[in-house]
Amino acid sequence: MKNVSEPVRIYEAKVDRIEAASVRRKASKPVETNQRKGLLAVAGVLMLVLLGFPYNSYFRSASEVGEQTIEKSIAVLPFADMSQAGDQQYFADGVMEDILTQLQRIDELKVTSRTSVEQYRNTTKPATEIGPELNVSYLLEGSVRKAGDQMMITAQLIDASADQHLWADNYPSDYTTKDLFEIQRKIAENIVGELKLKISPIKVAEMTQAQTENTAAYEHFQRGREYYYRLNNTSMDLAIEQFKKAIELDPDYALAYGMLSSAYALKSINYGFPLDYLDSTALYAKRGLEIDKNCDWCYKGLSQVESAKYSNYLQSIEYKEKALGINPNNGNVAINLMNLYYRFGMIEKAIELLPRMLQNGNILSKGNIMALLYYNLGDYDKAKSYLDVYIYSVPGGINQINSSVITGTYTEFNFLLNNVDGFIKGSESTFKNTEDSVHLYNKFITSYWMQKDYQGVVDYYEKNQDNISYHQHKIWAFQFYLVPHSYLALGDIEKAKLFGRELLGMEDGTMKESARRMSLGHLFTSEIDSGLHWLEKAIDLNYLDDISTDILYKPLYNYARFQDLVIKQNKKREEALALIATYDFPEPEDL
Repeated sequence: MKNVSEPVRIYEAKVDRIEAASVRRKASKPVETNQRKGLLAVAGVLMLVLLGFPYNSYFRSASEVGEQTIEKSIAVLPFADMSQAGDQQYFADGVMEDILTQLQRIDELKVTSRTSVEQYRNTTKPATEIGPELNVSYLLEGSVRKAGDQMMITAQLIDASADQHLWADNYPSDYTTKDLFEIQRKIAENIVGELKLKISPIKVAEMTQAQTENTAAYEHFQRGREYYYRLNNTSMDLAIEQFKKAIELDPDYALAYGMLSSAYALKSINYGFPLDYLDSTALYAKRGLEIDKNCDWCYKGLSQVESAKYSNYLQSIEYKEKALGINPNNGNVAINLMNLYYRFGMIEKAIELLPRMLQNGNILSKGNIMALLYYNLGDYDKAKSYLDVYIYSVPGGINQINSSVITGTYTEFNFLLNNVDGFIKGSESTFKNTEDSVHLYNKFITSYWMQKDYQGVVDYYEKNQDNISYHQHKIWAFQFYLVPHSYLALGDIEKAKLFGRELLGMEDGTMKESARRMSLGHLFTSEIDSGLHWLEKAIDLNYLDDISTDILYKPLYNYARFQDLVIKQNKKREEALALIATYDFPEPEDL
């Protein structure tokens, strides 16, 4: 048996500190083109739009006479903090995030996610390397200098293929939110004009409207957003504190309500806190939508409530589709929606999301997306091969990855492949990222089970069940699958039945995982026919994990109906693979 240390329960969280960024991105070469002419040209395009010029016909005619088509894809790189004290990086990141969000709302424009561009913070790579790596034609660079009541924002649009500046400008201004959002509007309009995007002035005004006029509220929101993106238990508490302060100063700050709602949801979903936190999620999300019907973060929050608290996944899908309709380039919402499609067996709808997501992502997001695809087909080896491309590209490997989503997925893949060492490393890294000790309990019970040490499983569970039961609402696999299976393996049928009855009381069978859990619940209670019925229901919902080698279904191996289900499942997997073959998805080595 592996020698693993006992977990230490966390009672006090460490407080993260914002570290001032002292390293700045290498200065770009000066603009060699006539900047004034470029800006006048952009102004001319915008004037035509504002005057109602029939630009759709104009651009169609231009393409007919051979004008080169511009691929409309862009990445907004992290803005540099050029302030004298070097203590405004959070503010620079906030300005970059605002511009990124505005551009993401343009359906015609492919916009790379914030996660994907983070690797280029302080990089010295030329645009000709960054563009192909992100699969975009244009890069937006920028910097922020803020001192007291004054600020200056610099932005420059670069043609990545030629490393050529298309326009650049400085925007000196008083530090007010009104002036800040006006600068962001000008930058967005410049990009719309330069890339000849077919977007109405009303849409431009809508996506660049000021969220607040209160400078102090904006400062708190920016700090809250910076904490939120650290994605750990402590940082989420700090984010909630900052978002609340922003709302106290401006009760009509819709986006602050939206991100606050999501922060509360993550406390419950990812960090082991009670489901009551989701009541706050719903409250703040609904308030945000009362203020701004186009608050995509608010719809995201409502979606999290419906799925995590009420198991109303169809309503959750509807909310996520609304959020994606508002912000078509929101990669976080898209991947969550893709997961929900998978859970309801909507493989075709899930796959339809993939091409755009792959175009907008870097090696991390692409690997994760493709890994999820093959995971849902039951091909764990190939799924892990996509994730490994990213894992092994990071110095220090899994221990240096700060995304609990990635480490959690890596952990599950290693469990499914019965790789004990990889599973333990993944569990420890996920615990480090979430500070949620349930991942350590999971590590011990699951690693014992993977080594067929069933007595070790039940001994550990019985010793720690009071602490573990705190997380029952999350239906952790080690408790509801592995523990009753271990009791069965040891011949204690009555204890296995107790788990089976509890599991049946928590499920409704509406999605593939739920139907599978219903099948296992019936098996643990020795109801073979019902177990087979719900297993078939799961397969009808495209549950494609290979049941023929799943040890949890060992009691069914010799049943003729089970063998028929194996054949049915294999046929559905072949159909899904045939559908995937119609797309030009990258292989792991092509990422």
